[in-house]
Amino acid sequence: MKFRNLLMALAICITGQGVLGQEAELGLVRAALEQKEERLTPVDLNELIVTDFYQTKRTGLTHLYARQSIHGVTVVNSNITAAIDPSGEVRSLQYNLYPNIVSKVLTANPAIDLATAVNATLGKVAPQLTASAFQPSGNKYTLQMAGPNNYLHETTGELVYFITAETEVRLAWAFDVDLPSGKHWWHIIIDAVTGEELRRLDWQISCEHAHVHNAFCQEHGPNAPELSEEFTTEDGSGYNVFAFPVESPIHGSRSLISEPGFAVASPFGWHDTNGFPGAEYTITRGNNVYAYEDINDTNEPGFSPDGGSALSFDFPLSLSLMPQSYTSASITNLFYANNRIHDLLYVYGFDEPAGNFQANNYGNGGLGSDWVRAEAQDGGGTNNANMATPPDGNRPRMQMYLWSSSDGGETSFLNINEPPAIEGNYLTTNVAAFGPPLPVGGITADVVQGFGPNDNPTLCGEASNPAEMNGKIVLVDRGGCNFTDKVLFAQAAGAVAVIIANNVGGGVTALGGSAEGITIPSLMITQANGNLIKNQLNLGVTVNATLGFFGDASNIKDGSFDNGIVIHEYIHGLTNRLTGGPAQSGCLGNEEQMGEGWSDWYCVMMTMNMSVSNPVYRPIGTFAVAQAPSGQGIRPAAYDTSFSVNSYTYANVSNGNISVPHGVGFIWGTMLWDLTWALIDEYGFDPDLETGTGGNNLAMQLVTDGLKLQVCEPGFVDGRNAILLADEITNGGANACLIWKVFAKRGLGFDADQGSSQSRSDGTASFTIPPICQNIQEAPIADFAVSSSNTCDG
Repeated sequence: MKFRNLLMALAICITGQGVLGQEAELGLVRAALEQKEERLTPVDLNELIVTDFYQTKRTGLTHLYARQSIHGVTVVNSNITAAIDPSGEVRSLQYNLYPNIVSKVLTANPAIDLATAVNATLGKVAPQLTASAFQPSGNKYTLQMAGPNNYLHETTGELVYFITAETEVRLAWAFDVDLPSGKHWWHIIIDAVTGEELRRLDWQISCEHAHVHNAFCQEHGPNAPELSEEFTTEDGSGYNVFAFPVESPIHGSRSLISEPGFAVASPFGWHDTNGFPGAEYTITRGNNVYAYEDINDTNEPGFSPDGGSALSFDFPLSLSLMPQSYTSASITNLFYANNRIHDLLYVYGFDEPAGNFQANNYGNGGLGSDWVRAEAQDGGGTNNANMATPPDGNRPRMQMYLWSSSDGGETSFLNINEPPAIEGNYLTTNVAAFGPPLPVGGITADVVQGFGPNDNPTLCGEASNPAEMNGKIVLVDRGGCNFTDKVLFAQAAGAVAVIIANNVGGGVTALGGSAEGITIPSLMITQANGNLIKNQLNLGVTVNATLGFFGDASNIKDGSFDNGIVIHEYIHGLTNRLTGGPAQSGCLGNEEQMGEGWSDWYCVMMTMNMSVSNPVYRPIGTFAVAQAPSGQGIRPAAYDTSFSVNSYTYANVSNGNISVPHGVGFIWGTMLWDLTWALIDEYGFDPDLETGTGGNNLAMQLVTDGLKLQVCEPGFVDGRNAILLADEITNGGANACLIWKVFAKRGLGFDADQGSSQSRSDGTASFTIPPICQNIQEAPIADFAVSSSNTCDG
């Protein structure tokens, strides 16, 4: 059955209800479990708690997600992912359940109350905050965390059970902490008897009620009926942006586009929130996203450009000027990209019941009030971006930073003002990803060396010369401790900024890491340049310097203009909401999860441009790191189907030569890129991402459906099997052998074994295909020629 005859041919009529009803379908799942897993007793399955339950009308599947419980207390790291078709057949059943669970309970009564547990944790991660808990509702409490500058985070604390690695069933408190810095949004589980921290997961991944209108049912596709006049995106809006598939300023130019909203996904346009024709906002705010600047890193809405009653968002842009000169254009592009991604993903199944990001769900199920908070030119750091994704009904936060790296470039971040012997701009520097960015006007002060215990120049402890460091730019050596530790010790001594001199020859490295409370900027210089400054200081000469921006401002990149980065971060929200159901955000914290790979892959899919020269070669991150579009980018290799360019396979996951999570994800993204081109070879390419019928559309659909079908905390084999099942459900398995051959090419074949998805080191690669596919005569999965094309960031 060919995909071109199927895709987009069915109606989308979202009610959020299963065909048989929740209790009936839970009964089907329970019966299937009892038949499949003899170790599970009726007691283990009698108290299942459904966390999510919704239907995808395109497939007719009802998706049910559940957990075990003990006397009404949820077992948080148990899980069931099931899909039931309209006939009542359980088509997919993935689970991680515990047999004889009641017998393993250590205690049923907490010895530590919630507020005590939370405040003990805050003392470690955010000592400026205090928590109070009140109004219990069953096992759930309202939890408030208050701090300086009117900071208030209100959330839920819950009594749960947690299964340890030793299969002990521990009573625990579960809660989340959104740190005031915006750098982490922790979900934490604390033993309610001992106070031991059992798990900490960051909902923030780096590289966040209106009137409800009646539900609508709308077919889409090439022959779809037109929307009624009540549903209209004709609001007159216009945006001067880097329109998809243009990925970034190095891949194309801005264009003025009119009313780009897709009616099925945004039926009242991008500035609506009440479900009636007419915009509620004339700024970059609407149902799907609220975009604004956060230059001062307050994590609160700052300036948003106003398009007026005409909704005209056409603002000047000159990338040769400093970023503050084009803030309006930056925010506009960020608003456009978020809305465009929202509308595209909606078509492929990331809709209201599946947990998408909307203020008003227009009566279509799911939980609303969770539009994306998109922060442009965020002052919380540089050379990074992140996406925080709490469970459905809670607002995610996307933070887009400026990128600045001058190694070998024309922009300097360090100018020595005196003495004349070493004055001038120093090009080979790198600004830290942590702490505040360099201010536009720069920081000027005398430079002194900072010394730690025993006069060690690495400053890996309390300063031994704090009086000299107060009010100065402090020079320290690399090595001995984390970069963040050095900066914190210098800051404690009164430093206004820190220069870290490399301790080996050559260039500079990235200053990575994160820490709460860093309020001063820092950067790295080469060992040779560090020695130049030290020699002058040793002679008793005053060294005065400015840390700021010098030279060509075009080498400062604004992440909000990089649609690749925006897509990458947004997809973290997609994968966290779809895997394990939208009520959870903790299903992608295991070592062999593929989150970074999905984010890269959706990026290259949404920015595919067949008019450029052979778009098989797709590096990641070239704009942000000032490479040409044909550069290698920031991954171990470019995404490419040719082994001469990208030879990575599943075997590389376990051999320790790649990083977690980006390296692991990169290999998964490589497999998905091969799959895309195999499907394009079979079905062709269609540039229409909303209603197209090409192999690229099929790839998007299968991967998105697979996210809904796979188990919580998946490994590579789980992800592969979910895509195969998605094809079986959608196409009767017509592409099964093609899919097997693609994955086998990269070592994820028939006999591959992922071991535990909690570990990246215990998998076994296999390059075999199932016997049923061995005699089928098909064209081989070919390597494609290599040439430059678009790139993606994140």
